[in-house]
Amino acid sequence: MATRGAEAWEARQMAGMAAVLALLVLFAAGGGAPAPTSSQPQAAAPQPPPLPVYECRRAGGLVLVDGQTDEPAWGQAEWVRGLCRSDGRGRGRSQTDFRAVWDDANLYLSFVCVDSEIVAKHTERDAFVYEDDCVEAFLSSGSDLRRYFEFEVNPLNAVMDASVFPNPEGTDKVVDYSWNCDGIEVAVRKADLLPHAGGKQCTWTVEMAMPFSQIGRDRRAPKPGEQWRANFYRCEYAGEEEYLAWSPPLLESFHTPERFGYLVFTDQPPSGGTAP
Repeated sequence: MATRGAEAWEARQMAGMAAVLALLVLFAAGGGAPAPTSSQPQAAAPQPPPLPVYECRRAGGLVLVDGQTDEPAWGQAEWVRGLCRSDGRGRGRSQTDFRAVWDDANLYLSFVCVDSEIVAKHTERDAFVYEDDCVEAFLSSGSDLRRYFEFEVNPLNAVMDASVFPNPEGTDKVVDYSWNCDGIEVAVRKADLLPHAGGKQCTWTVEMAMPFSQIGRDRRAPKPGEQWRANFYRCEYAGEEEYLAWSPPLLESFHTPERFGYLVFTDQPPSGGTAP
């Protein structure tokens, strides 16, 4: 009896070990769990924000480029209130508003920037204005997004303008800093620092007129309904650095033309606007 019991016990042990070995072989071959299939739901990739559209209205009167922006023509323009962080993660800390109008001769831009401290040192034309607090406008009037004009203005009224086009060798781009927008007018007005709940704040306003003879499609004024691609930016260096955009480029570089928004020229009657 003892011998038969031992043999039975050994047989059960051998059967158990065989079952374990079979399971190990199965898992080693990848059969221990069902392999994921294409029919199983996958996490959706985050979608970039839609490209914004700005309706640029015809000025109903004279625009005098003096930094005041108090002509009735500016009251006809729609405000864009606040820019986004360039990485697309919400609104910027530094309040920045802009608007635009046009006539037969020029595209006019106005920026109003709220600031706690102005950081700027450059005063020469075509200096590295982007090293200072500044506003920037990138404008593509033609059908080739890789060709556009770049404008930068700091609170000291230093201007950098450049023409950007594809590298003939097919790599990256060429930024021609020798190009100047002949006839451009720029004025900056700074308000004094005033007490504010969070400390002191001031505003600085940029007003620009850029001739269509320099930046327009075929060097002409746009036709009503004509559509350009554009983006508008601000660099802020007081405290923590901040880079803001109308249409977030989602990259470190502002030179991301596929993320430019749409600038649509219209003859539609104005709806009016109020100063920030």
